[in-house]
Amino acid sequence: MKKIKEFYKMEGIGNDYIYLDLTEQEISKDELDVDNIKKICDRRFGVGGDGLVIITKSKNADVKMLMWNNDGSYSKICGNALRCVAYYWYKKTDLKKFYIESGVEIHLAEILKEEYPTAYVKINMGRPIFDKTQIPYLGDSKKENVYIFYDSSILPYEGIVLSMGNPHCIFFVDQIENISVERYGSLIENHKLFPDKTNVEFVVINSDHTLTQLTWERGSGETLACGSGACAVLVASVLTKNLPKKNIVHLKGGDLEIEWNQSDDQIYMSGNATFVFEGQLLQNFSLFKNH
Repeated sequence: MKKIKEFYKMEGIGNDYIYLDLTEQEISKDELDVDNIKKICDRRFGVGGDGLVIITKSKNADVKMLMWNNDGSYSKICGNALRCVAYYWYKKTDLKKFYIESGVEIHLAEILKEEYPTAYVKINMGRPIFDKTQIPYLGDSKKENVYIFYDSSILPYEGIVLSMGNPHCIFFVDQIENISVERYGSLIENHKLFPDKTNVEFVVINSDHTLTQLTWERGSGETLACGSGACAVLVASVLTKNLPKKNIVHLKGGDLEIEWNQSDDQIYMSGNATFVFEGQLLQNFSLFKNH
């Protein structure tokens, strides 16, 4: 049977994606066959993962990341995937500091330490976005200069709405154990006020002022971690809860260190990226249309 493409399975604190190195060519996202992406990401009939990432050429940075959720929807950015792409690029080039292009912007990546098959990676995630037309968000309510989502038919909590290149709605709750992530996450993701849908985070503030987060990712469902979500959570905690601009966010898959730097107004995320296994996709998983 003809084998067509080597892949790598990597995870960033439990957020697992399938990675393909197509850096010998420049890829357009419109060339990809969405149905086959969904098959590859299927955990029973394919490799399995929260999504698929293609590493390709960039005209503006050292390398470029294109990514899709496991439901076939295109995503502009994922913090955990960025760390994994950074680790892969380090192993390929031996560079410890370089730039990655996402669907949002150019990100500075730095390999801080490595204990193979894991590296500790720092990524510049850019500035938070509060403009509702850029989030995008159709609501008008504001509090502490951020937009607020509230629908009492779903939850008795206000959600803080912002973007880290993708939309997030963050709920600070009293007891995180009582939250049905699948039930509430799905309802809020698909709410009419979010024209492009949204990621949803449920957060509790711990006694040591660190944060614990449960994640519902747009297009993937509940995941063990969301890097851009942890960045959004940190921003929301600073603006509405007066918490420090540098903090630890605990997620089901592990911890992330997030810092909102005062000098440049950028959000920095640090955490693990890990190689899990490698393999080859077979012919019936052709990624490109008309192949």
